[in-house]
Amino acid sequence: MNNISLRLLRENELSAAEHIFRLAFGTFIGLPEPTDFCADMNYVQTRSQIDPTAAFAAEVDGQLVGSNIAICWGSVGFLGPLSVHPDFWGRGVAQRLIDSLNE
Repeated sequence: MNNISLRLLRENELSAAEHIFRLAFGTFIGLPEPTDFCADMNYVQTRSQIDPTAAFAAEVDGQLVGSNIAICWGSVGFLGPLSVHPDFWGRGVAQRLIDSLNE
């Protein structure tokens, strides 16, 4: 999929990125209601607030389809959550989000 664009995640997209995170992980583990996964947590929002320049978004045709957070704490690097909307699994979105860390 060549039309994947990467950029910084915008503050007004945090709730959408959080929804994609829940949907993706809940779908992966087979929950009957995938968006119930970690419904009482805010992984994307809290981690993106640590360093907004380390929160990345993937979009296809202007639609947010995934995100990734990459944070350095001293000599330790932390990656995630990395999530991609299930409708876009297998299309290279996650790989592009990981590759962007080297750019």
